[in-house]
Amino acid sequence: MTSDIVDHYRQLHAGYTQEDLVDPATTKDIADSYTLTAIRVALHNLTVNQAVSLLSKKLEQAGIQVRLLGKDAAKSMKLIIANHQGPSDDPESDRDFPEVRSRFERFTQDGEVPLGYGGMETMLARAIVPLRTRPVLKSELTDRFPSDCDGLVAKAKAFIKAQLIRRTNPIIFERPSKDLPKKEAIQAASKEKTDVYRKVCSVANRGTPVMFYSEGTRSVTGALKGFQKEPFQVMVTDYLRQRIQNREPLDIGLAVANMGEAMPLGGFRSNALLFKKPITIDVSSWEPSQDLQDRIVSEIDPHAPDERAVSQIGRSLLREAHDEMGRRLRGLLSDIAS
Repeated sequence: MTSDIVDHYRQLHAGYTQEDLVDPATTKDIADSYTLTAIRVALHNLTVNQAVSLLSKKLEQAGIQVRLLGKDAAKSMKLIIANHQGPSDDPESDRDFPEVRSRFERFTQDGEVPLGYGGMETMLARAIVPLRTRPVLKSELTDRFPSDCDGLVAKAKAFIKAQLIRRTNPIIFERPSKDLPKKEAIQAASKEKTDVYRKVCSVANRGTPVMFYSEGTRSVTGALKGFQKEPFQVMVTDYLRQRIQNREPLDIGLAVANMGEAMPLGGFRSNALLFKKPITIDVSSWEPSQDLQDRIVSEIDPHAPDERAVSQIGRSLLREAHDEMGRRLRGLLSDIAS
């Protein structure tokens, strides 16, 4: 359970004062700087890592300490499991969103709390993980000409954002059609995830690191959401089984981000609420327990794996990863002054 993490963020936010708030002019400067660096990356005038370095400096100048930990440890990693904090694409549909948003009404003149965009941790993590690391991202993020964009400015921004993301060479997840009945949509999404993570494991087995977000959607409360089952079931058969059998390094990492202090409602926007609090992303190695590794070797037939065994062991792998990521996230949270 990660309800204690929710309570921790709630208490931290309750103690924020006006002095903790980054002033609007500086926030706008950060957003403008991000837009400019994104354009330069899209035009191949700047690398993604150079853009991250410039962005980090801007955040530091605003009083937001950026701690990017684990670069040396990440060098050997092939599969990197990350958490996702901030407002989702459709925050109003998140039942926790109204309560989180209400915490910051006192920092606005009219009580209307502006939202920033999520994704800052995705960019900042690029400075830690190996240069060739490929993220797993939904297809709409790479769409340079989205149909729902009206106006020249909106279309230009969408094009630049898609170009920036394409520079990371992502592995794409296609969401099922909204026209499908609910049951068919769930089945189609599960099949797509399984296919995507088979590709992820194939890419990782060939030596190229991959980073994926196992929650699937962002957490506005900061706590870990439930992990998707498909990545872990595929990891059992397509990645872990052979490595454990051959006594090879597992090369798995956890990328744990604490964005909920400085950017509880997202960044990347000229009117977002940013706070002079730390951003920490820590990438460190992780392995499933020895008992679980033994089960993978003894219970999973490499030629004809039993679906029930894969499902059961996949769930155990998921739980171990989720519990460990929650433990590490707790370690990143700032102390609350009594």
